[in-house]
Amino acid sequence: KRLTQKDTKQRIVIQAIEHGIAIYSPHTAADTASMGVNEWLIEGLGVGTTEFKPIVVKCAMPNHKLVVTGLPADAPVLEKMLSDAGATIDSCYTQQPWGVPKDSATSKVRCEAVVTYQQKTEILQAIGPLRATVDLYPLAAEPLAVGCGRVAAFQTPIRLSEVVQRIKAHLGLAFVRVAHAEGRPGQTVEEDPQIRSVGVCAGSGADWLKTCDADLVWTGELSHHDVLACVASGKCVVLCDHSNTERGWLRDLAQRLKTELADIETKCSSVDADPLKVV
Repeated sequence: KRLTQKDTKQRIVIQAIEHGIAIYSPHTAADTASMGVNEWLIEGLGVGTTEFKPIVVKCAMPNHKLVVTGLPADAPVLEKMLSDAGATIDSCYTQQPWGVPKDSATSKVRCEAVVTYQQKTEILQAIGPLRATVDLYPLAAEPLAVGCGRVAAFQTPIRLSEVVQRIKAHLGLAFVRVAHAEGRPGQTVEEDPQIRSVGVCAGSGADWLKTCDADLVWTGELSHHDVLACVASGKCVVLCDHSNTERGWLRDLAQRLKTELADIETKCSSVDADPLKVV
């Protein structure tokens, strides 16, 4: 890649290189990982929460062998489909009974690939229109603790106002933004509704929270229309600004690094802060 002085990000990287500083930014990996940012957010909901799970399970490691059998004429399409999905193709070859010509109607093309959880889903959707059969062979258990966002339930429902207070205390914020869910036709909207479940996604959670089945969604930022969609579908919304939902996890990470790497000094920035302030 090329680095120039064109923008702030590139200038920061250049300055780091000049001073011999290495930068590692886990970003989404830290969000999806077990004991990552989203699980740290769940901790802020306090006592009474049951076991949580990812909103969308996402495994980045190949954990399935996928075998697609189709017509020889479809071989280029099958190979391109697997390649476009990022699958690791082991082989693609034509099968036919012994002694039967290769172009016989009984011939089949067989493509074998190793795929991730996400690739498996994409390929199965794309293969629908083709006259092909698919066999899946699990190579490893899917890591159900890894994925986008988290959703948790309270053992006993609590009021929205109490959830908001817990969120503010956990993030160290004096103010957050709250939107109340719209009631169903004929129902009265409660000022302080009971919350049974919460979906969280650090940073910007629109892609995952819109599919989340929860009474309340908690993230850093959503567009105006995303907020309207959430409340129209019966969800309350709490917004805390993007980096406010991420920064506190660094202190938690720093403590773990101090334990694992006792001979290395670990520090958190004392000046880093969200650029937006409520005035």
